[in-house]
Amino acid sequence: MSRTFKKSKSAYLAEFLIIIAGITVSFIVNEWREKNKLEEKKEQLLFDINKDLYADSMVLSMSNSLYKTMTRSHDSLLKYHTGTLDPDSLEIFLDHFTSYLPFNATANTYKRINTDSDITIERKDSLIWYYMNLHNIVYPRMKEWFYVEKDFVLNTALPYMDKNAPYIYPSPINYF
Repeated sequence: MSRTFKKSKSAYLAEFLIIIAGITVSFIVNEWREKNKLEEKKEQLLFDINKDLYADSMVLSMSNSLYKTMTRSHDSLLKYHTGTLDPDSLEIFLDHFTSYLPFNATANTYKRINTDSDITIERKDSLIWYYMNLHNIVYPRMKEWFYVEKDFVLNTALPYMDKNAPYIYPSPINYF
């Protein structure tokens, strides 16, 4: 015995529409899931950016404090110098004169954003966008100034000190 089912055209049309509706709904749900996953990833990036910026701000704050101390040292030497210097004061001044503080930004999140092909940063993601600009524009300019300072200390201040003020012991490098 065989059974054959005969369906009307409207039944076939209804099945076809149900299949199309199911496929459409699955695409919509998948797109929604992908969008949520991307938003969760961006939210995690914001937390990681916060950590990076906190670390950078701590380093810059410390550098700022040290530069203020060094400035006070230079100012006090220039303002209150009356003849000979106390050896401790001279030692501190020389240390400050020949010091520079390099800054290396915390770039963990920046690198992760650049290597993740799923993430596209748009202007509406303003915090992430500004963070990327910080690494692309501001930090390179800061590094350039730190290199100028490093170059001054290594190529001008230290050779001058070695030549004109052999303080405790001669430099192991011959600058002549």
